Amino acid sequence: MKTKILKYYIVIFFIFSLGSCALMQKIFMKKDPEFVVQSVSVQKVSLDGIVFKIESELFNYYSFGLPESILAYNVNINQIKFFDGQTNKFSVKANSSVKIPLTINLRFEDIAKLVSEFYKTDKLLLSVQGKSVFPLNYPGLPKSISVPFSVEKTIPAFLPKIQIQDVSIKLTNYELDKFFLGKSSLNLNLKLIVENTGGSFFKLNQKNFVFQLQGSDIVKTEFLNFSESRKQEIEIKSEIPITNTMQSLYKAVLQKQIDFYLKTDFEFIFENVDFKQFQLPVEYRGEATTLQ
Repeated sequence: MKTKILKYYIVIFFIFSLGSCALMQKIFMKKDPEFVVQSVSVQKVSLDGIVFKIESELFNYYSFGLPESILAYNVNINQIKFFDGQTNKFSVKANSSVKIPLTINLRFEDIAKLVSEFYKTDKLLLSVQGKSVFPLNYPGLPKSISVPFSVEKTIPAFLPKIQIQDVSIKLTNYELDKFFLGKSSLNLNLKLIVENTGGSFFKLNQKNFVFQLQGSDIVKTEFLNFSESRKQEIEIKSEIPITNTMQSLYKAVLQKQIDFYLKTDFEFIFENVDFKQFQLPVEYRGEATTLQ
């Protein structure tokens, strides 16, 4: 008889406990926390790689705070794990939110090694997958809560290669009397090769082109538009009068070797991807031979 009564109380206690857990969860955990990705942007592009900035925010809808944790994540290219990472520790108060920014640094050569037939692929799937696990220490609630994080974007298969193929500088009418009469001039021929060794085709805009000789601005241009391809050849031809205010340049040209400096911004434009535009700044210093 006593055994039956004991079993009865155990069953009642078990049912009550289950009901309490469910009730506690309904009261305190009406909606689960979630990560909201607000933006994914390109922070920087160089010849070596690209840096993405992810702005996200963790919303805690619970009526109690979440203790310190981290966001652990994997960065994947075409669903292949590229590398993993984690944020600094953070916590979030009850019915509140906290901003969780991520910086994703990708090297172009590493992507090319990871992806099969990178040189034939026109676009890649970049994904960041992870989660934050928060331990809970409240009666009637789970021991922990896991909050998933996910973002996916398509990017071009991009590995830039930029070469100065030819710099030709010719001085005409360089005799002193013609120089002081303003009849001397420089003929500049410059060829740039801009290539994507990845599989994505691109259109190219060239901005803020500056070419200097011995620190003097020789050529400045703005936009040059090109058709879509994986390789562009840019030829710049210009005749620059040498005035008597450019005596140091004139003397340098007569030495047959002259220092030059090139600076420009290449704007690569892609189709059928989420990130359609990469702006790549380029600077180059070298020495050219002058012809007379």
